[in-house]
Amino acid sequence: MASVNAPKWWLRRRLRQAARLHKKGVINRWQYSNVAVKIGYALWRKPLPHGTLLEQYPFSVALGNALGLPKQHSESEYRDLLDAYGPFNEAITTFLTPGQLHLEAASGKAEALVWNSDHENAFKATVLRLSLPNRLAFRFTDWWKEQEQLFPPLTKMLTFVLGLVIGGVIGAVVGRLTR
Repeated sequence: MASVNAPKWWLRRRLRQAARLHKKGVINRWQYSNVAVKIGYALWRKPLPHGTLLEQYPFSVALGNALGLPKQHSESEYRDLLDAYGPFNEAITTFLTPGQLHLEAASGKAEALVWNSDHENAFKATVLRLSLPNRLAFRFTDWWKEQEQLFPPLTKMLTFVLGLVIGGVIGAVVGRLTR
């Protein structure tokens, strides 16, 4: 997960990894935004409790500074940071509805996002997709479900045979260990 005590280099690496997966389309912008918000707070060494109000501009500035963006920076430095770490500058507005964004533009008052258990659960689900073995397991599971729909008798037979083989191997190992 994104512990407040995790090393900062590891948190920055996780955010870069999430940005790469977002560019490839493995995770969507909502999933990336959950990761960016949670990792941003972990980089600041602050817990992110339920009910925290998040505003876009202060969040983007603080996260940019935590990622190494100097206070006086050029447009190219900012673009390079967005290329490396993904669109963290849109993390909060991703969750706001178009109506909320319209009210924000009309009134000049920033709308705030309230971090809740839905965001926390989406973050936890997205973190599972950040590691390659988990992505491969999800991909295999999806493929197997598709095969079960296309070829029900064949997949049931294959499952039964695999169960027999694995059971035989386990039985042989246990038999050799108990001699």
